[in-house]
Amino acid sequence: MAQPGHYAQSADAAATVVGDRIVLYHRVTRTAVVLNPPGGVLWRELATSRTVSDLAAGLHRQFPSVPADDAERDVHAFLDDLVRHALVSHQP
Repeated sequence: MAQPGHYAQSADAAATVVGDRIVLYHRVTRTAVVLNPPGGVLWRELATSRTVSDLAAGLHRQFPSVPADDAERDVHAFLDDLVRHALVSHQP
């Protein structure tokens, strides 16, 4: 589960918009991840340092039909995946 602190886009990540998706590419590891539209919302938010709570609130604002608890759970999973791929950095 994502740790407390702030998260931001990694300097080693490049992003390209393809239709309604964002494709992330890590320049060093050469791995790619395709984000769905909610993931794209979160990625854009990560252009500046954000907490899990900030991200969950932003996701809930963009997709009000998603309950706040589900938004926070989704943010944790999203951050865990992108941290594992080194596409997001974490500052405690």
